Amino acid sequence: MKIKEIYPNLFLYTFPNQYELASTFIRLQEFYESPYKQIRGKYFTLEKFMDLYAKDQKDNKFTYFSDWNGFNVPGNIVYNFEDKFCQDFTDKEIKLLSPIGDLYKKNFYIIGVIKEGKDTIEHEIAHGLYYLNEDYKSEMSRIINNMPKIMKKMAEKYLLDNGYCKSVLKDELQAYFATGISRNMICIWHYIIFKSYILKIKHVCKKYYEEFENA
Repeated sequence: MKIKEIYPNLFLYTFPNQYELASTFIRLQEFYESPYKQIRGKYFTLEKFMDLYAKDQKDNKFTYFSDWNGFNVPGNIVYNFEDKFCQDFTDKEIKLLSPIGDLYKKNFYIIGVIKEGKDTIEHEIAHGLYYLNEDYKSEMSRIINNMPKIMKKMAEKYLLDNGYCKSVLKDELQAYFATGISRNMICIWHYIIFKSYILKIKHVCKKYYEEFENA
């Protein structure tokens, strides 16, 4: 695991493989945005989450470690996670959290990827910018708020069906539209008709990403 501050208060954690990444972030990420109400924002054991997740998968198999290859968590969630889980940290969670201990009084954001995941890094950076940069968030929110409802509803349904919770939908929309739409997120006709909205989002992301690269 390698850690680098790639933008003021935005920390990139790079892992050698998907298993190491997902098994390190699993409880912190699900504490932040789990679709399960009994998990999100609450203390839970890894076993409890694994049982819930497996029940929703084909053949009741636990596939989390191969399903997810990018993670992102705001600093305020890290604070809350530490308060609730401090008596039960795994060794991996200790390694994840201890390097940023001195930042706990600051506004920060952490993202996690595997070392080959360039596209994933850009997606997770979009999340970081949305949280840390008010101008970026304002521009993205304005475009998404003006999107046709039919397009937005289809994309939101896709996200909800694929394990995201309602509280992060706008953030996920901007990140996906800015860095790459997943298959079946919107239909081809919506893409053709409403392409201008996606291009606007990509333009905003590119503008701030260039500032980010030059920082």
